[in-house]
Amino acid sequence: MLDQPEDQPSTPRRSSNIICQTPDVIVIGEIRDSFSAEVAINAALTGHKVLTTFHTEDSIGGIVRLLNMNIEAFLISSTVVSVVAQRLVRRVCPTCAEDHVLTRRTSSRASLLARGSGGPDLQAGPRMSGLPPRGIGGAWPCSKSLVLNEL
Repeated sequence: MLDQPEDQPSTPRRSSNIICQTPDVIVIGEIRDSFSAEVAINAALTGHKVLTTFHTEDSIGGIVRLLNMNIEAFLISSTVVSVVAQRLVRRVCPTCAEDHVLTRRTSSRASLLARGSGGPDLQAGPRMSGLPPRGIGGAWPCSKSLVLNEL
C-alpha cells in the first residue's frame, strides 16, 4: 500500500467529512469493498439519500453483494429502498428494418411460443454500410426494479 501524503486526508476521513457536511444526497461512484459499503449504509442510517452503483447480474444481486461484504441483513433492510438493474438492448435500425418470420426450428431454439398462427412480430436488419453488423442502429435501456418495503 502506498503511503499517503500527510496533507491529503485519507479515504475514511474524507467519507466522514462528507457526512458531517450534512448533504441531502450522497453519490458514491461504486461500492467495491466493505469500507465503501459501510460508508453508504452509515450515511443512509443517518438520513441521507445515497445513490451508488454495483456490478451485478440483476437487481437482487445488489442485496447479495452487500451480504457478501459482511453487511448485516437488518442494516440492509432498514437502509436499502430500491435496487435498479439496467442493461442495454440492441435496437434494429428503423430505416432498414424488415419483417422476420421465425421458422419452427428457430422459434423453439429461441424459446418463443407462437401466438396464434403467425407467431410473434419480429424485425431484423440486413448488414448495411456505416452500421454495425445485422443492421443494429443503437440501443434501448431495459431495466428491472426491486423495491423493498416492510410487510
